[in-house]
Amino acid sequence: MFLGSARSALVVALTIPFSLLFAFILMKLTGIPANLLSLGAIDFGIIVDGACLMAEHLIRKYRTATPQERQEGIVKITLQAAQEVGREIFFSVTIIILAYMPILLMTRVEGKLFSPMALTLAFAVIGSMLAALTFIAVLISFVYRKELLDIDKPIKEHKNLVLDFLTKSYEKTLSGFLNNYKKTTIIGFSVVAVFILCGLKLGTEFLPTFR
Repeated sequence: MFLGSARSALVVALTIPFSLLFAFILMKLTGIPANLLSLGAIDFGIIVDGACLMAEHLIRKYRTATPQERQEGIVKITLQAAQEVGREIFFSVTIIILAYMPILLMTRVEGKLFSPMALTLAFAVIGSMLAALTFIAVLISFVYRKELLDIDKPIKEHKNLVLDFLTKSYEKTLSGFLNNYKKTTIIGFSVVAVFILCGLKLGTEFLPTFR
């Protein structure tokens, strides 16, 4: 719905079976059993995140490409567009993996329980990253190949009313924050300070109970 194209959505959906297959292979090699604890953390939203980013950026590049760029070749446009978002996809996946890595440092019961979950999720998102950086970009170029070859005809843009409304609302809100950046910064730091103080207070109240 948000991509505005059924073809692009089907290509992005292929990331799910590829990522799961990649995770299952690594689970087999590392001896992680497939159970509720190991597979319960897999989130399809996280898995398709990189593929959605790649597909959306490629489609935007195809729509904004000049006739001269389209005449130079689909491969060049696709390669350039993939390189522009490749670093962002890589670092976003790396951050997700690093967020779960402290679980592997736990040596007691909680470590034995949740280590398979952290590793399985890491395997799945690594597979999704490889998919987004390789065959998703290739498949998107094949899906839009016919439109790109027709140099005289621009690629039709699919309007999404929900996304347009959200984009305009976000643009208006962000513009207000940027115009009042001093107040925004002060309020932001104040909210963080309040949360820290509340956390410290709750910690001092409940810590003796846990002990």
